[in-house]
This record gives sequence, C-alpha cells and structure tokens, in this order.
Amino acid sequence: MKTWDVAIEGIQKIPEKVVRGTVLGMFSRIVKRSPVKSGRFRGNWQITIDSRATGELAPDKTGNQTISAAASIAQGQRFPASAYFISNNLPYGEKLELGSSQQAPNGMVRISVAEFERVIREEAAKL
Repeated sequence: MKTWDVAIEGIQKIPEKVVRGTVLGMFSRIVKRSPVKSGRFRGNWQITIDSRATGELAPDKTGNQTISAAASIAQGQRFPASAYFISNNLPYGEKLELGSSQQAPNGMVRISVAEFERVIREEAAKL
C-alpha cells in the first residue's frame, strides 16, 4: 500500500515540476535577453506568484542575482498558483521591448513568449 502512495505522490508532482521549470525557463530567457547599460533594467526583472510585483530592485549588471532570487521564490511557493507574473517596473521597459536598444532590437518578452510552447515541451521531456 505504501508503494502506491509513493507512486501517486510522484505522479502528482510531475505537473508542478513542468510548471515551475517552464516559469523559471521563461524568466531566465527574458532576463538574459535584456539589454545592459547600467544593469538597472536587467536587475529589475521580478517573478511573483498570484500578484504582480510593484517595486523596483537594486541594480545587478549580470541579472544572475535576479534569476537566483526568482528560482528561490518559485521553489518556496505553494502549487498550484493561480498566476505567475514576470514583470519589470522600470518606466522605460516598454521602449526597450519595442526595440529602442541595439542590444535587444526585437525585444525580450515577445521573443521569449514565442518560445513558450517549446519551453514547456523541454521541461516535460526532462521527466
């Protein structure tokens, strides 16, 4: 009987792993595609669960601290969540997304969103 309980518990965690992996994969893609001048924009990407972030973060030129923090947040949150939010609250974000930077002439978010289905498939294939 205990074997069945362990098997069922393992099966129930599969969707959770795929969702978390997909959210973190999308977040990582967006952060890494973000242009860097001072590092302020790349370092201000935030991932939150069930409500959108409202504040700004301290600059991080690499974006690595931002990605690490997001992974920690996502791993510690309850599942399932009703919504995952990836946001950057700096006022010039929309201009950057629309191509004002030579480093990211095609934006960051829309390119990543176009890869969403592939990211899900990659995460599911890891199981």
